[in-house]
Formats: sequence, C-alpha cells, structure tokens
Amino acid sequence: MKWLTERSKIYNSSSGTQRAREARIEFNTLRKVFFLSRKKIQGEDPQGPRLHNKLQLLRWSIKVLGTEELKSLPPEVISLM
Repeated sequence: MKWLTERSKIYNSSSGTQRAREARIEFNTLRKVFFLSRKKIQGEDPQGPRLHNKLQLLRWSIKVLGTEELKSLPPEVISLM
C-alpha cells in the first residue's frame, strides 16, 4: 500500500496548519475504510502489519484533531484501539 507509506511520512512531519489538514484527510479516509470493512475486522488480529499501520495513523489523527472524532468511528474500530 503505497499511500500508507506516504501517509507515514506525514505522521512524522510536524508543520502547523498543514498537519491539521492532513490529519483531517487521513481521519476521513480511514473512517470510510473502517466503516466499509467493520464486519471483517471484528475477527482480525490488531497486530497484523496493515491493520497496525492504519490504527497507528488513526491514533495520530485523533491526537491532532481531538477526541470528539471518536464519535464518528464504528464501535468495532474503537474496541481495537
């Protein structure tokens, strides 16, 4: 997943307003992905490399945006975090 490695570069960068914008984009993208695959991820191991990277980026975006964003996530994803 090429976009995941590109997004991890954003995760490591620390530029003010650009960081918040990228966090919003990342959060919305991952929220849609998790919503569409919420039944599949119920039985998945959260330590798998792909899911682990997605959860790490999701945690970062929530850290930047605030905990209010947790309300828009499916409960299956919250249980993995």
